[in-house]
Amino acid sequence: MTTALAGERVDLSAAEAGKAFCRAQLQGTVRLGASSYLYGGVSTEQGSGVENSSVNAGIRIAL
Repeated sequence: MTTALAGERVDLSAAEAGKAFCRAQLQGTVRLGASSYLYGGVSTEQGSGVENSSVNAGIRIAL
């Protein structure tokens, strides 16, 4: 499937759950201060000849 995001072409695909499907995810959070956290994670999924991987990270601050 192809779509556009902010004027850029984006190709989308997803692994289909079938007889051979695997998903792994690792996440973590570290408290930096009284109201701030650093978080991150990695994930991957495989199935039906498609592999999707992602990484996310950020800082969360409560005001």
